[in-house]
Amino acid sequence: MTTLKPARTITQSLAAWSTDVVATDLPADLRHATEQRLLNVIGVALAASARPQGQVAAEAALAIGAPGPCHILGRPDGTLATSAAFANGSMASALAFDDSQTETLIHCTCTTAATALALAEWHGIAGPEVLLAIALGNEVICRIGAVAPGQFHRSGFHPTGIVGAFGAAFVAGKLLGLDAAGLVNAAGIVGTLASGSNECWRDGSWAQIVDPGWASQAGITAAVLAAKGFSGPAAVLEGSFGLFPSHVQDRDYKLNYARAAASLGEVWESRNIAIKPYPTGHVSIPFVDCALELHAKGARAERIRRITCHTAQWITPVVCEPAAEKKRPSTDWHCRVSLPFTVAETLFFGRLEASAYSAENRANPSLLALAQKVDYVIDPDAPRDERYKGWIEVELEDGTRLESIHFHGRDGHMSDDQLMVKLRSCLRGTAAEGKAEALHSSVWALAQGSEVAAIFAAAAGS
Repeated sequence: MTTLKPARTITQSLAAWSTDVVATDLPADLRHATEQRLLNVIGVALAASARPQGQVAAEAALAIGAPGPCHILGRPDGTLATSAAFANGSMASALAFDDSQTETLIHCTCTTAATALALAEWHGIAGPEVLLAIALGNEVICRIGAVAPGQFHRSGFHPTGIVGAFGAAFVAGKLLGLDAAGLVNAAGIVGTLASGSNECWRDGSWAQIVDPGWASQAGITAAVLAAKGFSGPAAVLEGSFGLFPSHVQDRDYKLNYARAAASLGEVWESRNIAIKPYPTGHVSIPFVDCALELHAKGARAERIRRITCHTAQWITPVVCEPAAEKKRPSTDWHCRVSLPFTVAETLFFGRLEASAYSAENRANPSLLALAQKVDYVIDPDAPRDERYKGWIEVELEDGTRLESIHFHGRDGHMSDDQLMVKLRSCLRGTAAEGKAEALHSSVWALAQGSEVAAIFAAAAGS
């Protein structure tokens, strides 16, 4: 494995920058993006609060924890910071509806926001520092992920949980006022707590949903340990037994360690975090756009003979195979990593919203029959970077052929109006239904110095 290592360790470079950066250093566009990402995470977490997996995560967090000053979104119960962070991070991940950095496919704000909200409640931290910490944590995640984009996934690891834990440690450390040495220790400690496996992509079980929650809990734990004097290895990322040597299994892959710290504060890799417009994996999003266009052109389940998705080779093991399982997914999480079922449900209903992949939909014989008609072929010209291509051809029973091609990637940002439409959809059937404007106002007030109490009040329906 060829490497290019900097003069000082990655965590030392990130820590030196993190301790110096202040709220006024955050570019205006990135502050606004951070506000959007936080509001989005709150909305998708609340949507999950009405689903079994979100409810279980919250109830487990309360059972493990104890009464405390922090809150789980949508619930009045006070609990410990680690328990609240675990539940909120897990709920934000539960519908695959949050955001991710398009180059690395790492989900960022579900972890950093859960961490920051818990610390803010615990210590009464003002809004500008909360926004800065989330933005800083997102940047740390993107920087670490950029060393080896895609390599964690190829090795079966879930970088959202693994790399996200380092972002959480920096968020918590920043909000707890750790100096550079303390942040290095926190990162070193969290390296032994970080975890994440992609095996649940195979059977549709829920395990991966808790990765951001666990990362948030681990980050807080690591930062508190560091604040009390506990130590961690400075070379936790690039050392002989560090994250990259132990987790990147392609020994010929050239790890680009320089990307982790190059031009910090000048270049923001986190600008390429995109909020998801649909509750599915980012690689499937352009296919959803194609399916919506084809539905608008008249493609209806009863008229369709055959559906062909032209896919990049590298995504097929994740969202297309094993074909029999992907065409008849067993759980809603299984659906979210199934291109055939995602395309079929979008064509069937003409939408893919927070309510998608319900048990009723998974048992719908007409929808299942449509999913059986979805096949794929390899598109040799599909891009391999962070710009994902969707290409669907539909043959109707009368012989008519329809086609749609869409792209999705770093330019896939939402307007405020689009985000509010998504937020209202997420809040239907939750404790916060009808509170979209209140949540928006409470998040936007953070930059003016407000605290997070209003967010939790609106989320609980107050």
